Amino acid sequence: MRKRLGKLAALFVLLLVVAAGVLWITVLSPIVHVGAAFQAKNYCSSLFISGRAFEDIQKRDLTDPRLAYFTVEVDTDAKSVTGSLFGIARHTAIFREGCGCTLLSETAEDTLRAQPVPQRMPKQRDEAAPWPEGNAPIPGVVDTVKDKARLQAALDVAFSEETAEPVRGTRAIVVVYDGRIVAERYLDGLSKDMPLSSYSMTKSIIGALVGIRVKEGKLNIHEPAPVPEWKDPADPRHAITLDQLLRMSSGLEFDESYRDFTSDAIRMLHLLPDSGAFAASKPLAHAPEEEWYYSSGTTNLISRAIRHSFDGDDQAYLNFPYQALLDPIGMNHSTLETDASGTYVGSSYMYATVRDWARFGLLCLNDGVWNGERILPEGWIAYVRTATPKSPAEDQYGAHFWLNLGTPGNPEDRRWKSLPTETFACMGFEGQQVFMIPSRKTVVVRMGQTRRSGAWNYEQFVGEVLASLPG
Repeated sequence: MRKRLGKLAALFVLLLVVAAGVLWITVLSPIVHVGAAFQAKNYCSSLFISGRAFEDIQKRDLTDPRLAYFTVEVDTDAKSVTGSLFGIARHTAIFREGCGCTLLSETAEDTLRAQPVPQRMPKQRDEAAPWPEGNAPIPGVVDTVKDKARLQAALDVAFSEETAEPVRGTRAIVVVYDGRIVAERYLDGLSKDMPLSSYSMTKSIIGALVGIRVKEGKLNIHEPAPVPEWKDPADPRHAITLDQLLRMSSGLEFDESYRDFTSDAIRMLHLLPDSGAFAASKPLAHAPEEEWYYSSGTTNLISRAIRHSFDGDDQAYLNFPYQALLDPIGMNHSTLETDASGTYVGSSYMYATVRDWARFGLLCLNDGVWNGERILPEGWIAYVRTATPKSPAEDQYGAHFWLNLGTPGNPEDRRWKSLPTETFACMGFEGQQVFMIPSRKTVVVRMGQTRRSGAWNYEQFVGEVLASLPG
C-alpha cells in the first residue's frame, strides 16, 4: 500500500512538474520575455534619445503593475539597457546614433553594431527666428489669439490631474494657426527640444514616405506590393497592392491586441528580429477589400517594401526618410528606429518633438508643399484623406491617416461630431495626436501618456482651441 501511495505521489509530482513546464512555455515565458524586452527598449530610448533621467522614466512611465518586478541594467558607456525578471529572460536594447534603440532579438550585438546607420543633412536654421523658419520659444499663448483666456483655460484643463496618480497624462501641446505657433506648453522637466515616443503616429510618416517613392517612380500603389514571400502568382496574397496595405484592407491575419502579451503585435515589437518578414508570413483571414482591420504588422510590411524599392542599397534606404522628408521640413529632433534586421519599425518607433510633429502637420495642411518645394506628390494628401469603404464611421481611415468625413449621405455619423468633417489626424497609443483642420489653418499636436479610457477628451480640447482662434 505504501509503495502504491509512493508511486502515486511521485506521479502526482511529475504531473505538477509537467504542468508547470507547460504553463511556463505557453503562458509565463512569453509574458516574462516581453516584459524584459519592453523594459530594455523603453529605458534605452527614453535615456539615449529623449535624454530623460532614469528616475523620471521610473516615476512617470512604469505604472503598469505587470512590470513591477522587472529590473534594468544600464551601461552608459555602451549605451545599452538590459531588462530581466530576477536575472532571467534577459533582453538587451542598444543605442546607435541615428537609429535610436534596437532590441537584439536573436541577433548578435556585433552584427547589429556593424549595420549602416542613417546619414543626415539637416538644414541649418536661425534658432532665434520665429517657428517654422527658426526655433524661438513663445510665451505660452500669444496675444494674436482671438480668445486668449479660453485657450489658456483649455491648456490648464489638458495638463490638470484630478488624482495624485497622473491619469490624463498630458506631456506637451503645440497649437499652430496660419503657419505660426500660437500656444505651447510642456510638463515640468520636458521641453521643445525633447523627442518623445510617437507610437502609431509613425504610421503616417510611413504613408508619406510611400508617396515620395511614388513621386520618384519607384513604387506603384496599384500594383502588387513588392513582397518576396508573395511572388508566386498562385499565392492568394500575390495580388495585394500597396494601396490595400495603406488602407488596412489587405485581409491579412493579424492580432493587434495589446492586453495579451502573446498577441502578434506584442511579439512582433518585442521578440522578433524582422517585423516586416513576420507580417509577410501571415495568411489571409479575408479576401482583400472584404474587411478593414487596423494592423501594425501591415505598416512594417510597407516599411520593408520601401526598403526593397532600393534594390539592396540599405544605406540609401536608411538615409531616405531623413533626406527626403524629415530634414527638408526641419524635423531635426526626429529619430526613426529600426528592428534587428535593419528595417524601420514604421508601426510604432519614432521619437520626435511636438514641434517636429507640428511641422509634419503643417506640411500636410499645405498639400505636401514646404516653403514652395513639393515634398509629397501632387494629389497625395487628397488620396490619404479619401475614406476606405470598409472602415467604420467611428474609426474612419484613409491611407495611414484617420478621417472624420462621416458615412455617405450622413456626415453626422462620424468620430468627432463637434469638429469639421475635413479634420484628419495622425494618432498613436496613449494619446499621441496631430489634428489638422485645413479650412481653419490649424494644427494641434498633443503628446502624453493617457492610460485610462476617457481621461483625455481630445475632441473637446480641439473644439476649444478652434473656438479660441480667428474664424
